[in-house]
Amino acid sequence: MRPMLSTLIRILVAVSILAAAEAAISQPAAVPADGAPTAEQHQEWLRALDEEVERLHASRAKAAELERKITEARRRRYPRGEALGALERELKEARDTQAQARATLPELVERARRGGVPPGVLRRYEDIPASER
Repeated sequence: MRPMLSTLIRILVAVSILAAAEAAISQPAAVPADGAPTAEQHQEWLRALDEEVERLHASRAKAAELERKITEARRRRYPRGEALGALERELKEARDTQAQARATLPELVERARRGGVPPGVLRRYEDIPASER
């Protein structure tokens, strides 16, 4: 019976150590104890969020322009072959970038929230209309 008790204690200690390590990893290391980011950290989060929104908008605009070019090329039957294929590959890349930015933005907003950026500041990144995504 004694070995079973020591095994149980070891398991509980290991679980508590893992839980503490996970909690330490999930928190940004440089956030002050009060939870508020420094002005520099706040600006870094905003810069990262602005870059991601810009990437989303740029990829959306590029995809729309390429769709227009491909539609026009098919209507006119020029360009064809490899040139048309290149436009279609470019369109696929733009759509992939757009999808990646759509997925990354909410994750980045959540990381900024955990990093101490106030919810009011993050709202403009959360409230991007679906037509702009």
